[in-house]
Amino acid sequence: MRMLLPLLEFRLHELAFGSRFYILLPKLNRAQMKALGTRLKTQGFTLGGDTSIIARKDGVVLHVDPHGLCWSRSNPADSVVPVIPELLGMTKEAVPLEELKRRYFFLEHSGPGATLRFEPRLERGSSWKALRATNQCGLAPDEGAVLLFLLGFAMGTCNMLTDFPIPTSRERIIGGRQYFDSPLPCTEIRPTLRLAGARSPRNSYLPSKGTIQFGRLNPPSRRVYMELFEDLGEWCYLMPE
Repeated sequence: MRMLLPLLEFRLHELAFGSRFYILLPKLNRAQMKALGTRLKTQGFTLGGDTSIIARKDGVVLHVDPHGLCWSRSNPADSVVPVIPELLGMTKEAVPLEELKRRYFFLEHSGPGATLRFEPRLERGSSWKALRATNQCGLAPDEGAVLLFLLGFAMGTCNMLTDFPIPTSRERIIGGRQYFDSPLPCTEIRPTLRLAGARSPRNSYLPSKGTIQFGRLNPPSRRVYMELFEDLGEWCYLMPE
């Protein structure tokens, strides 16, 4: 039985905090990055960077990371949004399964348990703190799908940040807003995990470092991992081989 249901459809998510504007993009392959670079050149940008794009024009600096993020100190929407339909119509690139997994997470097994080191676009480090302070969320739909997939194989509790208390929570103030460090049962994370563009009465978030300890994790099979990545739809233009 497949782990996920419909293919994920891309929906534009724009965020702003601090002095930067952000656009969540699909995980981009080489052909898409080339197409995006060509589009920016036609707009008069000068391109730099290696695997990422650094585009400059008239004092504006625009960054595009193939992991699926665009950011700038000036709103990049007019430069990037018009090319998104072209990107969504392109063919996916086949990459080794292990490489694709590393685009999302690292998993270190230790006995029956494991340490998950998640690799989100925005939900980590200083951006994580700024998002909490402004009551925003930058967890993209594909990232949420991958995290919930892994939680489906875990047992016990995971330390998450929540905007609601449970009896064992510890209060935490971030940017003047009240949150809680809460050991949530894995089964309670699914209905509360907040994604970009959504908010529920009760919300949970990744820890600031993106690290989650699983007391017990039954490793998914290769076949099930393949099904997961095939189901990420328009949010990931890499496919496992």
